[in-house]
Amino acid sequence: MRHNSSEHEQAALTLATKAKQQRLQPSVLAMAVSLALGLVYPAAAYAVSDPNSLKVEHLYPESSFTQGNPLANHEEWFQDAGQAQAQQAQAQAQAQAQQAQAQSAQSAAGAEMSAVERARQAAMQARQAAMQAHGQARQAEQQSNTAAQQQAQQAQLQAQQAQQQAQLQAQQRAQQQAQLQAQQQAQLQAQQQAQLSAQQQAQAQQQAQAQQQRAAAQQQANFYGGIQPIPMGNGSLQVPAPREGFNYSHNAQYHAQGNGRFDIPAFAPQDSVPVPEDQTKINPLASPFYDPITGGIDMAKMRRAEIEKRIAQGKKLPQEMTPNEQMEARLKSYDRSQYEIQINSDLFQAFGDFKHHDEVYNSLPTTTDVFYVDRPEDLPMFKEKVAELEKQVGAPIGFVLFDNAGLIVLKDNTDFPLQGLTSFHLAYAVASLMSTRGDNGSVTFSFLPKDIRRDIVSPLVRDLDRTNAIGYKSPEVIEAQTPTTTGAERGRGIAEYMRSNQGSNLDKKTREEMMNYSRRLNRNYQEDPKRSSADPFLLSLNELMHYTLGEGDPNASKLLLSYIGTLPALQLFDRVQGLKRVQFKHLQADAAANPELVRQSTAPLYESARLLAAFNQDSKLSADARAIVENQLYFNPLDRNLIQKGVQNSIEFFGKKNKIMVDLHDNEGYSVYSIKGDGGYDAKTDRRTVMSDMALIKYRKHTVVMIIAIKEIPNNELQSLRNSEKVISGLSNFLYDYYLQRNAALLFPDE
Repeated sequence: MRHNSSEHEQAALTLATKAKQQRLQPSVLAMAVSLALGLVYPAAAYAVSDPNSLKVEHLYPESSFTQGNPLANHEEWFQDAGQAQAQQAQAQAQAQAQQAQAQSAQSAAGAEMSAVERARQAAMQARQAAMQAHGQARQAEQQSNTAAQQQAQQAQLQAQQAQQQAQLQAQQRAQQQAQLQAQQQAQLQAQQQAQLSAQQQAQAQQQAQAQQQRAAAQQQANFYGGIQPIPMGNGSLQVPAPREGFNYSHNAQYHAQGNGRFDIPAFAPQDSVPVPEDQTKINPLASPFYDPITGGIDMAKMRRAEIEKRIAQGKKLPQEMTPNEQMEARLKSYDRSQYEIQINSDLFQAFGDFKHHDEVYNSLPTTTDVFYVDRPEDLPMFKEKVAELEKQVGAPIGFVLFDNAGLIVLKDNTDFPLQGLTSFHLAYAVASLMSTRGDNGSVTFSFLPKDIRRDIVSPLVRDLDRTNAIGYKSPEVIEAQTPTTTGAERGRGIAEYMRSNQGSNLDKKTREEMMNYSRRLNRNYQEDPKRSSADPFLLSLNELMHYTLGEGDPNASKLLLSYIGTLPALQLFDRVQGLKRVQFKHLQADAAANPELVRQSTAPLYESARLLAAFNQDSKLSADARAIVENQLYFNPLDRNLIQKGVQNSIEFFGKKNKIMVDLHDNEGYSVYSIKGDGGYDAKTDRRTVMSDMALIKYRKHTVVMIIAIKEIPNNELQSLRNSEKVISGLSNFLYDYYLQRNAALLFPDE
């Protein structure tokens, strides 16, 4: 805030007058100058009021500089002018005030008024100097602001120039790289074209040379005997030319060298059919072409039979084949003979050590959406078929198929309930322990009535209620078993039933089983009156195995488990066999009574199928132990509507389609070893917990393992059973059709 100059002058005059009246020191004059310039501070506004006592008093109270005094706010004016310039002006004013004080001291006696005038002039000069300093400060500030703006603009301009330069350099580098890549690509294409042209020229030269060689060889063979070329694909094989009148097929040495029979029109037709190598090594006495005169095989008769067979099948005779077809037929026969030698060896294992199987399986994630097919081009076909079946049954399906070559197809690598399939895990462990101990099927088990559950479906309990009998229940036999009948009446009923079946078409095995049934019936009825509630029942290991595998009885499975110990022992056995994720939580009998427990004992489908394959090739099993298990799995009647049905339909259809005479059980070596798993119906969820079937299929000396399972099948108890059986049968048919088609060359080498 600025004040009028007259106010400053008036204050200066007042101070000077007071100084004159009180005869103060000349410094008061300098104080007047300070007041005129607005430089007086409260701490400096004092004077000596009494020269004798040198008492100091303030000329103005401090409040006068802050309340209404026109000189109190002069600091604002100096702040506007700038601190630096104000200090300089103050120093100059003080110097001038000192000079004026000195002058006034010299002329104080007679020139008081002239001092006031000089002070006024000094004040004016100081004011001008202050104004000049303020202007200089303003100008300096403007100059500094202008310089800063110019520097900022210059820096911004430099940044823009640098950015433009960087963009230009990046564009230049990109253009250079593109040009370089184009040049390299052009050079590479030129090199490839040059190489291709060189290869084409070389191939043309080779073809020309080969043609010349073949022409020369043909000419030499025609006129001089020389060599005989046999074209093979894109090359040729040179073999010695045959001599006319010499039958090479009777000399095994030439077969060993790979030459075999060479046919020319001069030979008789019956001498033009090569004899398969595997037939030349068989026992002559076992051959249908045995010649009693020579003691060997009548080769001419065998060749005529081969010709008749090929004519009946509509195939070309060797003399009608091209050289390439003859070579392919020879290689095909060789592959088949080598495979026959391999599978007939005592050391042959259908699935090997599972190294390749496990390598592929361990690379798959353990999720539901896993769908592995070893031929990726066939995956869409599988997905379409499986989607159709899953829509039909209303539940997810999982399955595995593999042979000796490796894993063929796998869907759903999560864990499935083991209810039912646990019986095979247990049977394999029992058979292994039987082989170690040297036991057979006659080993007996004793148990009390309290050891079995009667609140579940159990064929064992049913037959124990009927005197522990297994067999064929006709109305006459059931009536004969009732406790109200006497022993004579029971015997008469059984005899009548036996006589009624004497003239029937029952085979010997069935009749023997019926006789054994009657013996057990009589034996048990004789024992029944003596048996109390505390007396144990006796069953053989063979009978328990029948109930466990052939009847799917959970109570029998519980009793059979006592042979090896407990569920942890069974799980340990599976771990030794290479199964890593299998887990047994509850007995099958307990799970049958409570469907919620069914879902807790689980294993992936691949591990169960792998265990079945391991059982098939386990050389450590004794003959008795293997037979006791295989006899129950062989065409298991419980599974006749599942995989058995689908596989049999597939073989029959494939045979008719390809005009193959199929004799399922005899000539073709067809057999199915299977076991069914059924988790039962859960009334709480209105679903069947699981339905599964696992089978080992042998056909024409080829072995595959197949397992199919469906979880959480909707609908009522009966309908869910029918739907799952239909879907499993259809899927097994589709899977085995696929297997037959991809392996037709090995399964049917002569077709």
